[in-house]
Amino acid sequence: MTEKTEYEKACDRIQENAGKVDVIAERAAFEKWQAHCGLLTIDPRHHDEKTGYRDTITGRNLDRWDAWLARAVADRE
Repeated sequence: MTEKTEYEKACDRIQENAGKVDVIAERAAFEKWQAHCGLLTIDPRHHDEKTGYRDTITGRNLDRWDAWLARAVADRE
């Protein structure tokens, strides 16, 4: 069995954390924060009702979303 890549690990964390919060509300807050910071918005075609975004987002967007959900989960605990 091969070891998971960092991308696969992040996708697993996102899927797990998305089940612990209101992912739609978190996605809206995340997008508002991104706009406030002057970051490009993520195309709505990448939206997913279960995890916030489909696994088609990559790079910094994936990293930021992973961290955002982790923070949201930590705030609830």
